[in-house]
Amino acid sequence: MSTRDFFKNSVLEAFGQVDPAKIGLSLLVALAMGILIYYVYKRFFTGVVYSRSFAVTLVGMCVLTCMVTLAISTNVVI
Repeated sequence: MSTRDFFKNSVLEAFGQVDPAKIGLSLLVALAMGILIYYVYKRFFTGVVYSRSFAVTLVGMCVLTCMVTLAISTNVVI
């Protein structure tokens, strides 16, 4: 078995193990955590320091980080 065959087989096996329900649940949990962080930020950083656009960005970053982590964990080659 060559190196090329090894990587090809590992990629095919990794994509065969993807569970859409697990991915959806992970993204929903990340969204819930992001919303929790949003409310904590909104509660404790009111006044001059508070930035609504930054708070929304925190929620987006949670979901984006989850997506990247899922993509890397399902692909052995990366």
